[in-house]
Amino acid sequence: MLTLRAAAQLLSRADSHSALRALAPVLGFAPDPLTVPTAIRRDLGLQDLVQRADLFEGPGALRLLTAHLTPADTLDGAHDLRERTKRVAEALVRHAPTRQWLLCTIDDQECMLCLAAVSDTNGGPRVAALRVDRRRVLDSDADTFRALAAAAHDPSPIRHARFTDILRRDALSLRFYRALEQAVDTLARSLAPSGRTRSRAATALTPAQRRELALLCLSRCLFLGFLEAKGWLDDRRDFLLHHTLRVLESGGALHERLLRPLFFGTLNTPRRARAVTARLFGRVPFLNGGLFSPTALERRARTLHFSDDALTALITGVLDRYRFTAHEDSTSWSEAAVDPEMLGRAFESLMAAEDRRRSGAFYTPPHLVDAAISEALTALLPSIPAAVLEESSNAPLSAEAAFTITHRLACLRVLDPACGSGAFLVRALERFDTLLKRAGDQRPAHERRRALLTLGIFGVDRDPMAVWLCELRLWLAVVIECHDPDIDRIAPLPNLDHHIRIGDSLAGGTFRFAPPSGRTLSTLRARYSRASGARKITIASALDQEERRRSVAELSSRLDAIGRERRQLLTSLRGRDLFGQRTRATRADRARLTTLRTSTRELSTHRKRLQLGGALPFRFGAMFADVGAAHGFDLVVGNPPWVRPHAMPEHERQWLRQEFRAMRHAGWRAGATRAGAGAGFAAQADLAVAFVERSMQLLAPRGTLALLVPAKLWRTLAGGGIRRALQQEMHLHALHDWSDAPAQFDAATYPSLVVATRRASPAAADTSRFAESSPLLLKDSPVRVTIVRETPLHFQVEPHALSLDGDPDAPWLLLPHAPRLAFQRLRDAGPPLAHSPLGRPLLGVKCGCNAAFLVHAHEHDDHSATVTALTTSAPRQGVIERHLLRPALRGEAVRDPFAPKVDDREEPPHANDLRIIWTHGLDGAALPTLPTATQRWLAHWRPRLHARRDARHHTPWWSLFRTDSARNDAPRVVWADIGRSLRTQVLPAGDPTVPLNSCYVVRVPTDSDAFALHALLQSTVSAAWLDPLAEPARGGFRRFLGWTIASLPLPADWPAARRILAPIGERLHRGISPPTRDTLDAAVTDTYGLTFDQIQPLIDWYRRG
Repeated sequence: MLTLRAAAQLLSRADSHSALRALAPVLGFAPDPLTVPTAIRRDLGLQDLVQRADLFEGPGALRLLTAHLTPADTLDGAHDLRERTKRVAEALVRHAPTRQWLLCTIDDQECMLCLAAVSDTNGGPRVAALRVDRRRVLDSDADTFRALAAAAHDPSPIRHARFTDILRRDALSLRFYRALEQAVDTLARSLAPSGRTRSRAATALTPAQRRELALLCLSRCLFLGFLEAKGWLDDRRDFLLHHTLRVLESGGALHERLLRPLFFGTLNTPRRARAVTARLFGRVPFLNGGLFSPTALERRARTLHFSDDALTALITGVLDRYRFTAHEDSTSWSEAAVDPEMLGRAFESLMAAEDRRRSGAFYTPPHLVDAAISEALTALLPSIPAAVLEESSNAPLSAEAAFTITHRLACLRVLDPACGSGAFLVRALERFDTLLKRAGDQRPAHERRRALLTLGIFGVDRDPMAVWLCELRLWLAVVIECHDPDIDRIAPLPNLDHHIRIGDSLAGGTFRFAPPSGRTLSTLRARYSRASGARKITIASALDQEERRRSVAELSSRLDAIGRERRQLLTSLRGRDLFGQRTRATRADRARLTTLRTSTRELSTHRKRLQLGGALPFRFGAMFADVGAAHGFDLVVGNPPWVRPHAMPEHERQWLRQEFRAMRHAGWRAGATRAGAGAGFAAQADLAVAFVERSMQLLAPRGTLALLVPAKLWRTLAGGGIRRALQQEMHLHALHDWSDAPAQFDAATYPSLVVATRRASPAAADTSRFAESSPLLLKDSPVRVTIVRETPLHFQVEPHALSLDGDPDAPWLLLPHAPRLAFQRLRDAGPPLAHSPLGRPLLGVKCGCNAAFLVHAHEHDDHSATVTALTTSAPRQGVIERHLLRPALRGEAVRDPFAPKVDDREEPPHANDLRIIWTHGLDGAALPTLPTATQRWLAHWRPRLHARRDARHHTPWWSLFRTDSARNDAPRVVWADIGRSLRTQVLPAGDPTVPLNSCYVVRVPTDSDAFALHALLQSTVSAAWLDPLAEPARGGFRRFLGWTIASLPLPADWPAARRILAPIGERLHRGISPPTRDTLDAAVTDTYGLTFDQIQPLIDWYRRG
C-alpha cells in the first residue's frame, strides 16, 4: 500500500502536464495515454478551457482526463481552479455522458492540483474533488490520495463510485470531528493561570465555561484557517504554524504572545493604529471587532491561559493537518476539505447528547436546507417558474423577471428564529446573491452579499456559541467571494451582533405592541454594521439606548392593553341584567382578574428595572421594531427545536400553553374522544408547534414560512392546533415528508418541510411590499406534496381535501388522488371501530414504577413465589404471595402471526415469564390491604410510588392505573403500540394476562368477534388504510395508537363479516393451517362490499413504501 510520504511526494511533483502521467498508473489506469488533439478538444467543448490534455483508459467506461488548464484571466467569471475544473466537468458530461470521468487538472498560476470524480445527476454534473497546493501538501491531502490508490484495486463496476465517495467531503468529516473533539477537551483541561500568578477565576470556572472558552479559541483559529486558504495572512498558507514555531523558539507562551496579540491587537485594529508587536505579523487585514473582540467570559478569565502543548496540538494536529476551503458543499461541488458548513456539524458533535435532547438543537443536513430555501423562493416569487429559480438553471431571465427579483430582494427581510450555526441564513444569502447576479446586478459578489446581509438577514438563538458560529459563517460567506489580493482594499467585516441576537424567540413576543415607526432604529443599525473603532462604540451606545427606549414603550403599551381589558371585565361584572341583578363572577372571571393583576405587577416592575438601566431581554418589538413597522418579516425559515413535552419543565409547559393558542388547544378533539384519550394526553404538543405559531405571528401579510418540523405534526393528536392555524391563517404551498426515508439526522423523529404564505389582511393588502403578487394569492392553489422514499414522489392535493373529514384539526392525509379515493371508499364502507358495537380501544395497564411491579418469578408449592425485580442495577429478590402474580404482556412480545414460529428452545431466557404483581381485585379496584410479604416487597419503592404522576391521595399507594384492559371476563384483542407493521394477538376470556401500557386492547363480546377483528387488523387492507394515519417513528416504525385504530372502519354488516372472518382469524391465532395474506385480503375486501380493483391504488401506494 502507498505510504503517506510517497503519496505526498507524488502530489508535490505533479507540477507539469507531463508529470501528471505518473499519477495514472497509481490510480489503476493504463500507463500509455492518448494525447487529445485540438479537434477532439473542440468536440468535447474543451477548446477554451484546457491548453493540453491526455486521456487514460480504465476498466469499462472509466476514463481519466489530465488537463493543463487555460489561465484564469482569459476566461470570463472563472477566478480559480475550482470554477474552471467544474466547467471542464460540465463539458465532459454534456458531450460524453456515457463515460465515467475522473479528472486531474493543474494550474500554473496558483500552483494547484485538482483530482475530481464527476457524476451525472438529475440536477446536473456533481463534482467530488481534492484540491492540493503542490508547494504545501498536507497530511489530509496525502491520506485522501492514498485511499484513491487503494481503491484502484476494487472491482471495476464500483471503482468510480469508490473514487467519488473518497473525494467527497463526508469522507473527511469524521476524522476532522474527532480531531476537534480532542482539541477542545485538551484546551479546556489546560486552562490555568500563567506562571506563578494566582487567580480565583481558574477555580471559579465550571467545566461548561472552560469548554466555552476552548470553543471560542477554536472557532477563531478555524476562521484563520479559512483566511490562510485565501492567502490573506501575510500571503502565507502556513501563517499560524510559522508564528507558532517562532514564539516557541523564543520562549513560548503562545496564548499571551501569539493568539491574544493576533486576535485583540491586530485583526480588530486598523493597520495604521497597530502596535509595533502587531506589525510583526506582516500584511494581515483589519477585520473589525465582533469575532475578534473578547467576550464577557473571556474578560472575566483574562488571567487564564491555554497551555503551549494544547495550542501546539491544535495548530499542528488540526489547522496544519487539514486543508480548508471557504466554499461550502453544494449540489454541484463536494470537496475533501474542511468548509464552513462543517462548523455547524462540528458544533453539534461538540455538544453533549443530553444538551442536544434538552434544547432540541440538531445539525441540519445541507440537502434539507437546500430544499427549504428552494421551496421558499418558489413561494416568495410566484410569478417566476420554479425551474428558472433553480440554482443550476441556465435559463435566461426575462426583463420582467429580472426586475421582480431585484425589486423584491432589495427589501427582503429574512428571519431564522432558532438560527443555530446559521445554515439556513448562509444558504439563503448565497441563493439571493446568485439570483441578483442572474438578474443583472454587476456589483462584485462580496458587495452584493454584504448589502443583503446588513439590510435583511436576521437570526435569534438562545445559545451564545451558536450565535457566534452563525456570525462566523455569515462573515465567511462574505469574505470568500472577495478576490482582491490587496488586503488594504478588503473592507472590514460588518458588525452582526444587532442582526444575529442572543435570545429566545418564543419569549420575544410579537410586533403587536411595537412602536409604529422604526426609521431611527433601522438607520442606527445600518450605520453600526459599517462602523469601527471609536465610532462603533458611539453608535453602539446610541443603538442600545434606542432599543431600551423601545422596550420601555412596548411594556407601556402592554400595560395599557391589560388595563383596558381589566376595566372592561370589571365594568361587565359590575353591571346589572334586565332584572336589575348584578352579574355574578364566574371562576374563569376571577382567575382572569388574578392573572391580569399579576401581569400588571410583573410588567410594571420590569419597566421600572429597564428605566433604571437593567439588562435588556430580547424582544422582537424592541430589537427589530423597524421590521415590525414594515408589517413583519417577508421570510421565516429554519429548523426550530424539536422537544417533546415530557422533556420540558412543568412551569415551561404551562407558560407555553398560556402564550400560544396552538399549544393551549393542541389536541384533535374528535380523535381524542374516539380513543377515550384525556385532554392532557391529546394536548402534548412538541415545542416545534410554538415555533411555528410564533413564526406565523412575525410574518408580514403574504410573507412566507419555510420550516423543517417533525413529520408527526401532520398525524398526531397533539398537532390539531397547529394544523388548524396553518389551514385557516396561511396559504399552504408545499409539504415534504421524509417519514419513509432513511434517518436524516440525530433527532428521534422524521422531518417534514412546510412552506406557506400568510393570508393578507384587508388593512395590509395595499401596504404590503409584495402587493403586486396579490392576484396570484387570492385563491388557494393545490398543495404540492413530496413523499421522499427511495425516489421522491410528487403529487398535488387540494387544500380542502388535506384533512381527514375536512376537519381542520384532523390529521392530514398525504395521499395522491387515486389512493385517496380508495381510502375514502373504505372509510365510507362502515363505522369507525370506536363507534361500532366493539367499542373503543383501551390503553394497557400502567405501573408508573416498573421496578416495583414487573418481575420474573419462580413459584413454590407453598403458595409463595421468589421474585426478581427488572432493573439494570443489581437485581433485587424477595418472596411474595403467589396468588398476586399474573402474566404480563409487553408490546414487543406481541408477535406477527404471519411470522415463522420460533422453536421454544430458541426462545431467549425469560421471554415469556414476565409477571406483574397484581394489587387489584376482580372488580378492578385496588385491594384495601396487601398481604404481608407483598407489602414488604413494595415498601422498598414506597416513596417513588407516592410520587407517581397518576397517583391520587384517595387511592392506596400500591395502586396500578388504567386497569380496565386487564379485565378477563371477556375476550380481548391486543396490539403493540409501535412496530414496522401492526401486530395483534387474541386473549380468550379467562386468560389472566395483563397487557401493559405498550399495548392497546379492545374488549369484545365473543370469541368470534375477537378472531374476526384479529383477522381484519392483520390484513393488508387494514395496513394500507392505517399507514397514512399512523404517526411515524424512528427506524421505519409506526405508532399504532388508540385513536389510530379507533378510526379504522369496520364493515357495515359486522355480523356477516364476523361469519366470514372469524374462522380465518381463529386459524391465524392457533397457527393451524393459517391462511395466506392473499386469502385474508380477499375475504376482508368482500366484507366491505368492495372489489379489489376499488382499493388497489391504496394497496399499491402502501406497498411502494
